[in-house]
Amino acid sequence: MNIKNMYTSMLCILGLAFLTWIGAAVPAVPLLQVFPILILIAVLDVFPVRMLSGTQYSGSIIGMVLLLVAFGPEASSLGIFVSVSACYLKDRFSSKADSYLWFRAFAIYGIFGASAFAAHKVLLYAESLPLHLQIFMTTLVFEAVHVFLLAGLMKTVYRAPFFWNIRNKLMELVLPLILCTLIVPHLMDDLNWISMTQETLFFLFWAVCIIFFSRKYLMQAELRKKTIEEFIQLYESKLAKHMEGHGKRVGRICEELSVHLSYPLKTRNQLVYAAIVHDIGKVFLSPHLFVKRGALSLSEEAEYAEHSKLGHDIILSFFEDQHIALWIKHHHERYDGKGYPEGLTGTGIPLESRILAVCNELDHLMQTTSSDEKVHQMLRSLSGKALDPALLDGITPERISQLRRMLGAEQQISPVMPQLPQDQDGYEPSKAEQSNYIGKTYMLEYSDGTLSGEGLDLPLDEIGMIAGISKEREKSFYEIMEYGGCTYESHFFYDPAAVRIFIIDITPLLIYREKLHLNTMRSYQDIIETLSHGKISIHLSENEVLEYLGTPLGAMDVVERKDVPLSRAYVCDFIWHPQDTKKQMSIKLAVTEGVTNMIKHANQGKVSVHQKGGVLQVLIQDKGSGIPLHELPKTILVSGYSSKRSLGRGFSLMCTSSDHVVIHTSSKGTCLLLEFEIHEPAPAADPMNERERIV
Repeated sequence: MNIKNMYTSMLCILGLAFLTWIGAAVPAVPLLQVFPILILIAVLDVFPVRMLSGTQYSGSIIGMVLLLVAFGPEASSLGIFVSVSACYLKDRFSSKADSYLWFRAFAIYGIFGASAFAAHKVLLYAESLPLHLQIFMTTLVFEAVHVFLLAGLMKTVYRAPFFWNIRNKLMELVLPLILCTLIVPHLMDDLNWISMTQETLFFLFWAVCIIFFSRKYLMQAELRKKTIEEFIQLYESKLAKHMEGHGKRVGRICEELSVHLSYPLKTRNQLVYAAIVHDIGKVFLSPHLFVKRGALSLSEEAEYAEHSKLGHDIILSFFEDQHIALWIKHHHERYDGKGYPEGLTGTGIPLESRILAVCNELDHLMQTTSSDEKVHQMLRSLSGKALDPALLDGITPERISQLRRMLGAEQQISPVMPQLPQDQDGYEPSKAEQSNYIGKTYMLEYSDGTLSGEGLDLPLDEIGMIAGISKEREKSFYEIMEYGGCTYESHFFYDPAAVRIFIIDITPLLIYREKLHLNTMRSYQDIIETLSHGKISIHLSENEVLEYLGTPLGAMDVVERKDVPLSRAYVCDFIWHPQDTKKQMSIKLAVTEGVTNMIKHANQGKVSVHQKGGVLQVLIQDKGSGIPLHELPKTILVSGYSSKRSLGRGFSLMCTSSDHVVIHTSSKGTCLLLEFEIHEPAPAADPMNERERIV
């Protein structure tokens, strides 16, 4: 951003000359008559009408044109002086004050002075025309010259294209043209002091009403925006701590850059809302994707890439806004065509999606890098690759510094990678332990479509495919491969010359961890059984639980919350002694808590009913991440104990309501078996008919 350049210096000199001429012309102005109009101009500039798009319209052009047509260029120049001075003082005592404020004020004096001079010349040539047409032409020239000179200022200071968004700028002239053409002739009917004061007060009254109600309406719109920001920030904090506030920051950045880019006012609010919720699709992704160290594997990359399409579907479902949904869907497209989900390229990507991509990248860089110069360099390195070069013009280190101050982000630099959480048992092996359980390692190289190096007995086709993808995308990858009964951890490091591949046989480590898990389970077996007085049993494997089951009576899948009452009713239909209402209530309570926990922690699973002698068995299975065993003793010993990863109070209720509980849990899922003693044999029942009847 180059504020002091040749163009702005010429405007500043023109402004100084204009002020000198005003000082000489003031004695010729009938101050008593124009005073009410000057007050009107000052009030409208200090308290402008705020539009829903975020722009502000002062309406002071009406007073300037009235002074020019009714009292001549001297009075109009005095009105311009009052208008610019009022805006200068307003900014001087606000957060917008900076060392260049006075320089900008003189440049604006120059722009308005040139606009008024051109409008006066047109007015002289149009004297023979009807009054309404004179005012229309005068206003048109005044505003057109103003837009032209302001475009030159944006070009030289912010390096914005001269005719950028010129169509929308010209459309914005419609409002002042209509207002001036309708209002100024009415005000010119009687130009004496009393009449001007009355008309001015009348006009001010309606202006105050419009300003008041527009601000009330905008307060409601701002409240809605803040509500969306807080909702997005809440779910971001649930996913990962380092993501918290990302949507809000991207929205603020987008709001600032959309002004710089002269983005159309009509859809500016929609764009800002899209920026705030652009990552809403991540709510349906696996949480481990956001806390994992190192690169994602190909399968994880594919899962992560789904979030833009998921966000598109969410916006369509809840808000039915096709524009915002489309922008969010394509905000990860790259300018060079290597993005997702559709691989669009260049201007084939919606403009709004390209703006979101710039804002998103800018926030990530600002959060991980404290140097504004470094952020600028990294942003420029993405020009023409990931980001649209035209949108990066004008994003300078100075502008990045301004964005930091606006966001308050100087002290919030976060590390690139978050901390890795402990595994489900609360145990994380040390590096020394892991090194003792690592198998053979292999070093390969992929260049010109061929693999070379050690370990050529590995699955070459799969390795070559991933290496080719790494070369094509210019990106490093991590992947888990299984081959010949072994599991390999593969790292693909991209280099312009070749893709270097490092492969580790982690089968011994996995076997060790499985043994460690079994030993942990055995130690907890005795602890849990002792603390619960034999009411809770830990089984070491899923097969052990399945072998313990009695005769199957029926089963049903549980996929969403509405299946909770269905599963409760389904189980109760197998009770062969329904007169025992107390037992029935206990079964309903235990099943409800078990299925609710399954939906909460594993999303979906299965409920099956079995009979073993006089015992009704209800098995609840899922494929979630498992229950942390170290939480169970606390749950049993401490009444009402609960945590984010434990079954909490629900587990206590299940234990109280059941006669016996069997648990097997691992990182591959959980089996929870609830047993209820009912000492009468069950009648024959057709579980399929029962299920159909309930549904």
